[in-house]
This record gives sequence, structure tokens and C-alpha cells, in this order.
Amino acid sequence: MITKSASPRWVPTPVHVLGHGLAVILGAFLFGMLVYSVVALFFFLGGVDIFADEPLPPRVFATLTAAQFIGFLLMASLYRWRSSSANTLHYRMVTKADFFWIFVGVTGIVGVAIGIDTIAAFLGIDPATNSIQEGVAHNSTRLLYLIPVTLLVTAPAEEVLFRGILQGYFRTYYGAPVAIILSSALFSCVHLLSVSGSTAGQLTYLIVVFSTGLLLGALYEYTENLIVPVAIHGFWNSLLFYSLLVSS
Repeated sequence: MITKSASPRWVPTPVHVLGHGLAVILGAFLFGMLVYSVVALFFFLGGVDIFADEPLPPRVFATLTAAQFIGFLLMASLYRWRSSSANTLHYRMVTKADFFWIFVGVTGIVGVAIGIDTIAAFLGIDPATNSIQEGVAHNSTRLLYLIPVTLLVTAPAEEVLFRGILQGYFRTYYGAPVAIILSSALFSCVHLLSVSGSTAGQLTYLIVVFSTGLLLGALYEYTENLIVPVAIHGFWNSLLFYSLLVSS
């Protein structure tokens, strides 16, 4: 279990702590947009019409998706270099026990998602649609490219940001349980920005993502290894993409 870091001399207010977390997320998105724009410019100069009405080729789409999350990693690296929160990231080689908890985590998320979706279907709630589903609606081949992207870039970037940096920062002031809840709440709210559908459908989606964040955060605290939630996150996203590929 990761212990609570020594409290700093100056203890910020809850508003300041939450504002700091939001600023980190905003910075990550700005870095993501910057890297995305630079890569998009290279494609444009190379003759790819990224502003065309037609869907982008799968490789271009996957590369631009990866570029945004590479920006997240750049922001995380800058944050660690500039702040005193560098010791909040804990990672090491994966052990047999870690493999077990990765299996438990993926199984747990699948179970929670199926359970919540079943209840929503029973209540007649239409599922919300995220931007990924809309982005692959006209070209399912994109999903094949997104699987390695999510395993190698998306999952590591989001886990470093939300579990490694934000959860570590919140842990410094409030301990692990509150840190898990706060980072999961921000994690789910950010994902909600890319979802469309009815209010009930979006709420269902929010519950699933929040529950996922709680499980990822708890396993990070228990295993003291960021690679565990990274692997769970990557495998879970890959399962979603594969299911979309099969259904398409």
C-alpha cells in the first residue's frame, strides 16, 4: 500500500487542491492539442487533406489519436520535472502477483460494465455514444489501428496523468481513499466530454467510467505499480474496440 506522503509546510485549501488538479488536466489537453496540430500540419504538408469531409485513412486517424496522448505524456513529464510530486509515480517490473491483479481488474471492469448496462437496458435507457464509436462508424478498419495505440499510448498516458500524477497529488493531502475518489471523478468527467446521447445514457456511461477509475486507483494503491492499471486500462479498451469491430 502506498503510504501518504509527508504533508508540506503549507496546506492548501480543498478549492486550491481541486483547482490544481483541473489545471493539470487542462495543461494535458493543451499539450495534446499542440502535438496533434503539429502532426496534422505534417500530414497536410504531405498531401493529406485532413479537412476533407471524407473519413481520414486509418493510419492517419490512429496517428493523430496517438499524437494527442503523446501530448499528455509530455505534460506529465514537464509536471514531474517542475514539481515536487515526482515521487508520486510508483512503477517496477511486473510480478506474478501483478499479473493476477491485472486479470482481476479486467474481469472486474467487464463484470461491472455488463451489470450496469444490463440494468440500463432493463430500464429502457439507450446507451450513450462516444467519439471513438462515431469516428469508426464509416471505417471499422480504424479499430485495428486503435488497439495498439490504446495499449502503447492512450492507456499509459491516461494512467500516468490520472493515477500517477493526480491521485498521487491528492494522496499527499487527503490520503489514498479520498485521492482515489477525486481522481476517478475527474477521470469520468473528462471522458463524459466525448459522449453524446440522452441524459440517462450519459449518466450510465459516467457510472461505468467512475467505477472503472475506482478499481484502477485501488489496484494502483494496493500493488504500488502503475503498470498494473495501465495494463488493465489498455486491455479493457482493446476489448471494447474488438467488440465494436465484431459488431460492425
